[in-house]
Amino acid sequence: MTAISSPATLTCSRCHCGSSITTAFQQDDTEVLCPRCAQRARWRMLWLNVMSMYVLTITILLSLYFLSLYFPLTRIGWSVYLFINVAAYLFFWFLVLGLYLIVHSVLTWLLGGTVFALHLGGGPILVETRIGMMHIAIHRYPSFSYFQAAFPQQETARVRFLTLYLTGIIVSLILTISLAMNFRISNLGTTLAVGELFCAASVFILVSILIPSHFDIGGAKLPNNAARILQLVKDRNAPAQLHETFFILKTTFDIRSKAYPAALSSCDEGLRLYPENLILKSNLGITWIELGRYTEALQLFEGLASLATDNPPFAAIFANNAGWAALLLGDREKARTYTQEAFALMPWEPAVQGTWGAVLVEDGDVDIGLHHLFQAAEQHMIPHNRAINFAYAAVGLYRIGKQEEARAYLKKATALDSDTDIVRRAQQEIV
Repeated sequence: MTAISSPATLTCSRCHCGSSITTAFQQDDTEVLCPRCAQRARWRMLWLNVMSMYVLTITILLSLYFLSLYFPLTRIGWSVYLFINVAAYLFFWFLVLGLYLIVHSVLTWLLGGTVFALHLGGGPILVETRIGMMHIAIHRYPSFSYFQAAFPQQETARVRFLTLYLTGIIVSLILTISLAMNFRISNLGTTLAVGELFCAASVFILVSILIPSHFDIGGAKLPNNAARILQLVKDRNAPAQLHETFFILKTTFDIRSKAYPAALSSCDEGLRLYPENLILKSNLGITWIELGRYTEALQLFEGLASLATDNPPFAAIFANNAGWAALLLGDREKARTYTQEAFALMPWEPAVQGTWGAVLVEDGDVDIGLHHLFQAAEQHMIPHNRAINFAYAAVGLYRIGKQEEARAYLKKATALDSDTDIVRRAQQEIV
């Protein structure tokens, strides 16, 4: 067990960052991990699980081969197709999972809902595109993918979601049964067994949605279909919570889409119905920042930070956003005060670390600031946020005379998101 720096603080065994938000750390008998290091460990474990799956599959195929020497019923042949099918399974699993999410998206649309995002895999986003309001993102690591959707109708939201998840299970069950009827194990050794691979992937996904469980997506625990159905049946407050979630998702993805007037409208409507929702208030402030209304945003986040003293994670995010607004206003003293406070609470959070790095660059502590900016860019999932980190890193590198590196990182920032104020500021400074 790692040493505790004070009775109210834990320190990560790997990166040595410390915080008084001790509940965020993962502990066992050997080490204490902050959320950032725990996430990295999860991704490594994911790859180990994938490799273990392949080793297990090859072991099963070898066993079947040796059995086929003595028992004709298991005769599947032995050829290069066995290895091709084993190698292709992960691709088919990912493909079936994508089709499964598309089916859910179509059902959501038919039921009158809005699909805000489809996420294929986990970790940093490699490719992102948008169809209308729906964001489609392909991530670095193959894992359980997910979609984000909501219904604007409060009174019928529970029934619509129950219909969505039950129909998704039924569709998956029908698909699996239809594929299983034509399953031929001998095809695994004689041809590219497309139907059999589809069947195997479909069975795996069907089992994963029928057993109530939660999947770890970027540190968040997301319930599968069975778990969501149980929640909807048991929770009497589900309709109001689902309606509130609609406004949270709507404002969040309006901001992601740079539809700032729509984000303001959604924030106003959501806060009229749910005036105590801190995420909606935060999204309102973020929208003001994106529109250049830094003074209003600073005042809002200062007020929120003072009210959230009993909720350290929210206090850290609000202090960070206040520091960012102050930095954009040119108030470096206030920016350092708020950002330092946020970093002391949540040093592992990419948004907080990136703001702290930007403040350090502005204050002349460029080398330390660059360290935090690069680390934040590595952890950020959203290209817009990574662009801001790279743009500030480019500014820092330029100020210490590393002009070629500065231009290289500015080029990276521009490629990720050229339509942002920080990138434009960096372009003006770096000639």
